[in-house]
Parts: sequence; C-alpha cells; structure tokens
Amino acid sequence: MVVLIVTVISVIITVTVISPADTANILAVFPHEGFSHHLVYLPYIQELANRKHNITFISNYPIEHPNINNLSIRGSIPLRNNKENISSFENKSMNEIMQSINIIWMFNKRGKVHEAMFTDIQKYIDEAENGVIYFCMGSLLRGETFSAEKRQMFLNVFNKIPQRILWKWEGELPGKPSNVMIRKWMPQRDILAHPNVKLFISHGGLLGTTEAVYEGVPILSMPMFGDQITNIKTLINKGSVEMMNYNDLNEDEIFIKITSMLTNPKYRLKAKELSEAFRDRPMSPLETAVYWTEYVIRHKGAPHLRSAAVGMPWFQYYLIDVFIVIFLSVTTFFVLLYCLVFKVLLRLLNRKSKEKKS
Repeated sequence: MVVLIVTVISVIITVTVISPADTANILAVFPHEGFSHHLVYLPYIQELANRKHNITFISNYPIEHPNINNLSIRGSIPLRNNKENISSFENKSMNEIMQSINIIWMFNKRGKVHEAMFTDIQKYIDEAENGVIYFCMGSLLRGETFSAEKRQMFLNVFNKIPQRILWKWEGELPGKPSNVMIRKWMPQRDILAHPNVKLFISHGGLLGTTEAVYEGVPILSMPMFGDQITNIKTLINKGSVEMMNYNDLNEDEIFIKITSMLTNPKYRLKAKELSEAFRDRPMSPLETAVYWTEYVIRHKGAPHLRSAAVGMPWFQYYLIDVFIVIFLSVTTFFVLLYCLVFKVLLRLLNRKSKEKKS
C-alpha cells in the first residue's frame, strides 16, 4: 500500500512539476499571405504544440489544436492564391522577373476530398505505361492564363509524345489531347513521390523545387519571377534541371527538351544522386527544427550561441572603426609617398640648379 501511494505521488509530481518545466509559451508570428509559406512551417508549429508547448499563433491561416491560441489576421492582407495571369509576364526582362518576389502556394485539400482526388489521379499514374509528366506553374499563377500561342505549343508537343500529362489547369482546355488530364488543383507532394512520374514542368518555386529534389524528379522550368530563376540556375549546375525562357518559347525547343529529359538517363541519375545527398542527414528537418527550438528554451535563450555582433556598438557592427583605420593607413601612406617624392624632386632640382651655376 505504501509503495502504491509513493508511486502515485511520484507520477503526480512528474506530471505537475517536471512536465511544465519542459514546456514553454511560444509566440509564432507568420503574417505572410501565401499559403505555401504556411505549409512550410505548419508541421513545425503542430509538432511544438504536440509536445505540450503553448503556442500563440498569429497568421492568416489558423491551426486547430488544443495547445494553439490562434490570433487570425485574415482580411488584413489580400490573399492572391491562384489569381495571377501568366500572360502578364509576357515580354518582361529577366531583371524585372528577378525583382518581383512573391510566391504563393495552393490551398491543401484535406480529409476525404484529398483522398478521393488522389485515388482518381493515382489510377491515372499507375496505368501510364510510358510514365507521367506533371505540369504545374504554382498556386499564384493560373495555368489557364497561358497565351493561346504558348498553350498550343504545349498541346502540340503533348500530342506527339507517349507519356501521360497531369496539368494544373483551371478552366476549359480546347484541343486537349487524350493523354492530358487537367485539374484545378492536384496533390503535388503525393504526385511527385510516385515512381511513375518522370518529369516535372514547373515555374521553379522553392517549395515545388524542394519537393522534386527530395523525390529525385528532373525539372524542366520556366521561371517567371522572384527567386525562381535563382533556384533553377543552382540546380542546372547539378545536372538534373533544364530551363526555358517563357518569352522565347517555341515548339521545337519544348519538344527537344522534354524528349531529351525523358530519354537521356543522366537527368534521372543526377536527380537521384541529388535526392540521396539531400536526404542524407542525422535528423529530419522537422526534428532538427524542434530540437534547436527546445534547446534554446532549455538553456534560457542559449546566450552562448548568440553572435558576438549582438553586444557590439553600432560603429563596430558596421565596421566603421575598421574603415577608419584603413582610411587613415591609406591616407598616411600616400602622404608619406607624396612627401618622399616631393623631397626627391626638390633635391634633383637643387642639384641641377647648382650645376648650372657652376
């Protein structure tokens, strides 16, 4: 009886005293209007809440969880998901494209709707004897806003190849070949994970690019704006990606690049090598993020990990003292050089003057 009482008391102490010491009140502020950004940190916030931390969450997209107190800012910023016109990027220079930074991702369907939709698409992929090409220009850009000319280029190419195509397309698609399936939304993460998906035609957004890298799927990209061209150029050097300029698209280039990437094994091989390197880590990204968050909590802010710049005076932070020393050193050097040259010239002139007098 005494042992039982001691055990019960120990459990109560563990639950009421020790557990709260391991949890924290966390303020999470994610005001960006893009659902794609929300999807990135969604598992992170949920996992912290699952570990009994109390989360105050400020976002456009509340998360239902008993340990999350949502402070929704929905309505304060216009949501632009799936509203941008691809044709608006016609004739824009690469400089203009790179200056525009705003990537939005599609809303993720959940529950039975998600399962039913993927079951339908999975059958389409499973039965594709020659593999599948997945074509998606992200959630911000509406696929149906391709110019008629460029849309027809892709339709003509798709009509010539044996692969099946999954194309994120929001409206009607006149002249759609029999090997093309269109949907307003597709479960991208699941599609890219399917071994029968051979190529991803993409705008080069960070999230889709990361998913393709993780799954080892080669990418044929048409960067439109923001960081997309940087993402793709980085991977071109790895050998698993090719790029096309949207403004200079032509049917021959599309056909040659698609068929080359499907038939040349180097693209798949390089994509798989990149995937293996990307996945090779001691902990998953989620575990890493949670570990370091709780590490900082356990060590009361982990001041030993803070950058030395935190306590620096502003003139040291901006290296003003270093620039002053460099400036004074360079100035002193030139002043001394000037004085030396001046004295040498003066002596030479005096010597010539004496020689003339003599």
